[in-house]
Amino acid sequence: MRLKSTLLFASALLLAGSSFGQYKVTTGGQKYTLLEEATGPGCGYCPDGAQDIEQSIDTMKHAVIASWHGAYYDGTSMVVTGDPFCNGTGYITGFPESTIDRYPFGGSAIGQSRPWEGYVSSRNALPPNFDVSMKCIYAHHLSTDTARADSAMVSLTVTVTAKALSAQTGTWNMNVFITEDSISSAASGFQQHSYLNASSTACNGQPCWFTGLGSVLPAASYSHMNVVRAVLATGGSVFGDLALTNPAANATFSKTYTYNFDSTKFNPRYMKVIGLVQAPGPANTSTGNPIENVIEARVRWMPRSISATGVTEMEKAMIDVALYPNPAKNRVIVKGILSEPTETTIEIVNSIGQVVTTRKFPAGGSLFTESIDINELSNGNYFMNIINDGQKVTKSFVVSK
Repeated sequence: MRLKSTLLFASALLLAGSSFGQYKVTTGGQKYTLLEEATGPGCGYCPDGAQDIEQSIDTMKHAVIASWHGAYYDGTSMVVTGDPFCNGTGYITGFPESTIDRYPFGGSAIGQSRPWEGYVSSRNALPPNFDVSMKCIYAHHLSTDTARADSAMVSLTVTVTAKALSAQTGTWNMNVFITEDSISSAASGFQQHSYLNASSTACNGQPCWFTGLGSVLPAASYSHMNVVRAVLATGGSVFGDLALTNPAANATFSKTYTYNFDSTKFNPRYMKVIGLVQAPGPANTSTGNPIENVIEARVRWMPRSISATGVTEMEKAMIDVALYPNPAKNRVIVKGILSEPTETTIEIVNSIGQVVTTRKFPAGGSLFTESIDINELSNGNYFMNIINDGQKVTKSFVVSK
């Protein structure tokens, strides 16, 4: 598959549905890494950066992605007011570049050229100093009267909690980003340019998805993903709000953020919330003001008419489940959010009900992404049972070699 819109079907699956209710996600003692990508529609090499991120989902399974669109390449279409990251930190010297936890690897520049998987892996291997959790991630209309002008206005509320896992020295801040997926590149200001028309391989040696698609990618071939739409810290600062100073072990701090937005401009069904703990600003290009830990969840949409069945999804072992690729050949990736960050069992069952593969994964954070080897399975239809905290969810997939 070479078209980004096709390859991103897994992200679309994670964003489908309209369930609602209070739920919680947590890092659960697991280190997650924030990859902040500097990008923009006018950047001809940026589709290559997007490909590096999307096809590395299994090797960057504990990465959270935030794509900042820079005013230099984007005009104003997807730029957060003031362009605070790309042009406000001094971390970025070109596009596409990324910071990984805003950490200066080996004392070098904080902005890193692709590929980024190795940097993410090195940060993921570290023990976390903080846990981050979020709850009450839901959106609702400010008015139930469709005749009123403000009926398009939506309110999003999220509570973020930081917890020190050991005694720490210094000051630590908290922040929340709002991102949006599946933004069409059809309209002016959103059209993605590309220098990859004649490229045969991407930066990591894989076939380039964008060969032969022209200097401006067709809208059906590209969707902007992980686009940062808002920063909720005071004043829109990318360095957050004060949370903890010299915290003792198990010290916690919580803050509730509310974000009101126009649903004719942003689509809450495709929005995600990122909560994080970080070293405070102002920007320091030597130390990088590193991100200590980060968690992500998609926005829940609260319908105007609430039914008793609206919370049933919250009772499953895992929500927002995606299996891909499907059909699969050598491996199948399972991704979702665990109802409880406890040990999870994956069973693969064949068409006659026999369990042919069983794997257990230890307790960790709420975000679950694992690659399951299926080389020994023959062609056919299979079911995957995901078992967690006494609950089970089942998804089907096809093996085709």
